[in-house]
Amino acid sequence: MEKIGVVIQARTGSQRCRNKLLRPFAGTSLLEIALEKFSKPSDKFTFYFAAHERELLELGRRYTDNIVERGRESAEADDIRTVMNYFEGFEEETVAFLNPCHPFFRMETLERAIDHFRESEAVSMTSVVKSHTWYYHLDGRPINFLDPTVINTKATERLLAVAHAFHIFPRKRFLEHGYMWRHAPRDPVFFEIPEREAIDVDTELDFEIAEALYGRMVRKARD
Repeated sequence: MEKIGVVIQARTGSQRCRNKLLRPFAGTSLLEIALEKFSKPSDKFTFYFAAHERELLELGRRYTDNIVERGRESAEADDIRTVMNYFEGFEEETVAFLNPCHPFFRMETLERAIDHFRESEAVSMTSVVKSHTWYYHLDGRPINFLDPTVINTKATERLLAVAHAFHIFPRKRFLEHGYMWRHAPRDPVFFEIPEREAIDVDTELDFEIAEALYGRMVRKARD
């Protein structure tokens, strides 16, 4: 069975959390954590690292020979099709974007997701986590807190939040139309991941919390 092409893409220009991929994080960095985990051999996917800046490319080459050198346009654009235009050079029919800002996301979880992707005959797949709180539209209309006399959130309708740990999708369709899924049956299939693995470092506060948790996990493993 054909492997999926799994890519971690990186750039230094993060806005809400400056230089989050390379700055010190519990004795290492977010990018090194991701590269070390997912560059290991797998019979389910082929791993790639895509970057433009020299410092990122040099770091990536320590872990894998499958380096994709992004053009400046790819590294600086906001349009998703331009950002991921490097998929034009891939041979795999199915590709996956893997977010390096999830330090707790495991290799085993990704491989289980790929197995489920194939077994469910999914067109696309994304990672999700269950939400256990109340949501409102910005205009005040309730989304899932419809009965204000029931204040226990355990009785509230659960919602799925996209975790952004990974997205799996057809390569050619993405290049042609610019979307990863189209909100149709099995497109996408949702794959629930553990709450800890869904932690996404996107802000300075996220960084501080994740670093503290990760450092504690490392110290516990050493003891």
